Amino acid sequence: MSLYPPIYIRPQSDWRLQYLSFAQNPASPQNSLFNATIDPPKKVSLAENLPMMRLIDLAKQAVTLSFPHLSDTKHQETTAEFHVPGTREIKADIDQIIEAQILEFLKPTGISILSEEQGQLNKQSTSEYQFVVDPLDGTVNFIRQLGPSAISVALCKGDSPIFGVLKVFPTGELCWGGPTLGAFINDEPISVSSRTDPQRCTLCTGIPSRYQFDPSSFSIAFKRFERFSKIRMYGSAAFSLLQVARGAADIYIEDDIMLWDVAAGLAILQGAGGTFSAEPGSNLNSRNVIANNDLISI
Repeated sequence: MSLYPPIYIRPQSDWRLQYLSFAQNPASPQNSLFNATIDPPKKVSLAENLPMMRLIDLAKQAVTLSFPHLSDTKHQETTAEFHVPGTREIKADIDQIIEAQILEFLKPTGISILSEEQGQLNKQSTSEYQFVVDPLDGTVNFIRQLGPSAISVALCKGDSPIFGVLKVFPTGELCWGGPTLGAFINDEPISVSSRTDPQRCTLCTGIPSRYQFDPSSFSIAFKRFERFSKIRMYGSAAFSLLQVARGAADIYIEDDIMLWDVAAGLAILQGAGGTFSAEPGSNLNSRNVIANNDLISI
């Protein structure tokens, strides 16, 4: 049984009005939802004063109301792809469409935002918290119908994930969790596997578009891979981490993966009992990630 009651997602207009009103006048009597944690004479930090479950609720609403853009009826309208010069990155209109809708929900909080398409937003924020947004992790999977993808929103404190929310395409599963929250798919608890023998374990991995190919890095990667029974590459870091969190896979390794690709998945993994390391990669905002069920030695 969950320690938290079911979360009611309010209609968009109600949430937007509450957050906009709070951002403009946090001490207003109309903002009774937040009054218990507000000292009116002082400048308040939204990240410190908004109840955490309300922020999770906001993130859930943002990904849920963005999800219809991925429906089959709009597939042809949103899959126009383009290449990012100087990289192997492939983008599509859908990335910007979903990002714009998510940012409508998050910007009024005043919390800093790191988003894949627009970079750093709300830079004036002095809070150590920030939202990390990937409007569609697995864009190529979506536009070419190759496999799963996910809308991803996380809240981090510094480099530490506080919570993550994923909306998975095409299943529509709503996944969320964090290190102090547990982890859930459609509000059903999930947990990592109990497997310890690498020869019976499945490793998820990928080769990100910014990855620098060289013999040394490939040698290290294959040394890691040969220890495990099965290797899977889904084309979405968020979806891969979710498989470890739910116990279907046991470990995820990927170098130079971007923070927005993994932030929500890592939070959910921790909530499910897993652990990870995420050392800085060779690119700005990239990480070398090893995440597992906390039972496998690397």
